[in-house]
Amino acid sequence: MKLAMCVVARNTDRERTGILLSVLGALVAAGCGSPSPGGAVESGVVDTGVVDSGVVDSGTSDNGGGADASEPRPTGAYPYLPCNNVAFPGDLRDLIQAKLNEYPDVPGAVVAFHHPDHGNVLTAFGTKDGANGPAMPVDAVFDIGSVHKLFKWVMLEKLNEAGLLAYDDLVSKTTGRPAIAGATLLNLTNHSTGMVDIGQNFYDDVVKRWQSGGLPHEYTYDEMMNLLDTDASAGASHGIVSGFVLGSHHRYSSYGPLVATKIAEAVTGKSALSYMRERILIDLNLTNTSFIGFDPTPAALVMGHGSDDGMSAGFAKTLPPGEIPRAVSSGAGGALFSTACDMANFARDISDPTVGYLAATTIGARTAAAIDVGGVYSVGRGVFNYHGFGAGAFWGHSGDGMSGHSSFVGYNRTIGVSAAVHANLRGSYIKNDFGLHFEILGIFEKYFAR
Repeated sequence: MKLAMCVVARNTDRERTGILLSVLGALVAAGCGSPSPGGAVESGVVDTGVVDSGVVDSGTSDNGGGADASEPRPTGAYPYLPCNNVAFPGDLRDLIQAKLNEYPDVPGAVVAFHHPDHGNVLTAFGTKDGANGPAMPVDAVFDIGSVHKLFKWVMLEKLNEAGLLAYDDLVSKTTGRPAIAGATLLNLTNHSTGMVDIGQNFYDDVVKRWQSGGLPHEYTYDEMMNLLDTDASAGASHGIVSGFVLGSHHRYSSYGPLVATKIAEAVTGKSALSYMRERILIDLNLTNTSFIGFDPTPAALVMGHGSDDGMSAGFAKTLPPGEIPRAVSSGAGGALFSTACDMANFARDISDPTVGYLAATTIGARTAAAIDVGGVYSVGRGVFNYHGFGAGAFWGHSGDGMSGHSSFVGYNRTIGVSAAVHANLRGSYIKNDFGLHFEILGIFEKYFAR
């Protein structure tokens, strides 16, 4: 079996998704085929729950301990709501199917939601590997791209609750980055430090290593920061855009969560990956969520779709199963594979104060010093507050996975619905970018508000 990497250069100012650290940590189960011309059709899935995804290789261990497929993961403190505990409403499924029909390039999708009165429910559409492939299973695993940033921001929220850090702490206190000496943790989480986004120099470095046989390579924090410096535009200093006024406006940077992990490690004395594994994956019983490059690759990982449009031809080449590129560092590991059911649970757990995982005051403080971005979303403490695309008031994040997948994970505060929408086509290649995901969220809002 061949495994392929699908990487796309297109990333918009609105949402530069899927780039941080999942850049080469993503594997595709059978290569990257052409998008389906026939659209996503009903799969007829009758599965009644999410099953263990299994593994196809031995994986590797991070400095906090990678997952061992031979030993069961400890049981977490917060209850996990199994999916399909009630039937997915037929009329709601029809509405979603009609919307998918408007996006003929999307081979398939899995949609899950939790509603206080309807339970945790999911359904699948289309195929998992192109026009002629088998039906998409409800337990399909996707590279969730930039959705992994939610895990980093939640990690900071937990550390803030524990009194280990404050959002007015100086970033330079623990990271040694003099160029952002005046920046606070809040500047980091609302993307107002002026840091550039991950750019061509990083991708060129990864491809060079791959072509010379230098992968898998575990990037250190310092290596990534050096690449931040070289990715900076002319006249920038240590990755800060020339002339940028600290805190003046939102400038999305995928390096921000990387810096956040360094801060977390400084205050906890352990790797950020270990903290996220223990306090998020295990505590919330997310047993079908795993760290790309560190944990065994899930057997249920579906083929991704999306072509290379100039970033680098090296990314489109196939790799043997044992060769797992790891553009992740021990200080910033966190690119993730996951299922829709796990992510619907995660969205609920981090945004519904009745769960008790995060305090109501912590969740409410996400709007503190929030910066509005084009009427689409605002962001304060990292978790995006979406209010555009007809999606309503969702806490969450979208993601463009480098495996050729796209995702949205969020919680609608108005109607109390958490949702996960995964598709096996990169969002950059979906008509209107992430329009499909947000339109499905809009369907949820209208359906449950009636």
